[in-house]
Amino acid sequence: MAWDEAVKIPFLIRYPGIGGNEGAEVSSPLNTPDILPSMLSLVNIDIPGSIEGEDLSSLIRNPEKQKDRAVLFMSVSPFATTQYTEYRGIKTSRYTYVKTPDEPVMLFDHSADPYQLNNLVGLTEYEGLQNKMNKLLAKKLKEIANEIELRVANKPDSQDICFISRAGGKEAFLGDRIKLKPATIVDSSGEHVGTAPAVQLVTIGQRKGIGLAGNDSRRYVTNINHKDGIITVGPQEDLLVDMVPLETLEWSHEPVEGAVMVQFSAHGAVLPATVVDGEIRWDTPQRKVATGQSVVLYVGDEVVGGGIAGA
Repeated sequence: MAWDEAVKIPFLIRYPGIGGNEGAEVSSPLNTPDILPSMLSLVNIDIPGSIEGEDLSSLIRNPEKQKDRAVLFMSVSPFATTQYTEYRGIKTSRYTYVKTPDEPVMLFDHSADPYQLNNLVGLTEYEGLQNKMNKLLAKKLKEIANEIELRVANKPDSQDICFISRAGGKEAFLGDRIKLKPATIVDSSGEHVGTAPAVQLVTIGQRKGIGLAGNDSRRYVTNINHKDGIITVGPQEDLLVDMVPLETLEWSHEPVEGAVMVQFSAHGAVLPATVVDGEIRWDTPQRKVATGQSVVLYVGDEVVGGGIAGA
């Protein structure tokens, strides 16, 4: 994992031309690509345009003029099986921030916590710092994406929802931004069975945390009427549907008819379906897809289209 012991390596320079800077320490982080342009500049050799990295020779010549900068480090092809085998991280002279493909996992303040014993990820009081570090990380990754001309290089990132803290949860996060609407809970026959503090806090397929009591059978959220504040619950089989209604459907190239594979969750199964007249029909009934969820269509290993699930 991205502990300092694994990713931080001292960089020592012995160079007569440095003058009176013997023993000076530069705390600004650098990455491997920064070494070559910095060395070329120190010996007054022009840096070819094809050379990667940043020329940091000015920091070596004048350590007192240090600047804070962010460097990117990552594990994209793990060589060992650990808790976090794949990650992207950003390091400044004071902070380290690391994300796996699923979530942020590390945020350390080197100044206050040099041994990285106090992980600040998800703590309410450091929410602003976590947002800032995440934006720095996204910026560095976009620079690489632009460099290799990826089509998604300038795609807007989702931000706030990724940083819901453990302390307040969804209710505190959404309550600061929108007006939460109390909801009535009914069963499939329309009978009143309970209430929920906010219709916005419930998702399709949810079973726990609904606040229902006095019934031994498992009941799941099968429908959400946001406009009227009504949540419908029922047995698991009520979640099964034959098709996915879509608000939008866009094709990568040309419209596809016939057999496709469909995925609607980042870590969910890819399921067989058929496209008929622009509709997605499951080969076998599947659980409802939540309104607003992205739905991606594949033929083989190629993305052929996608859309947003409707109500």
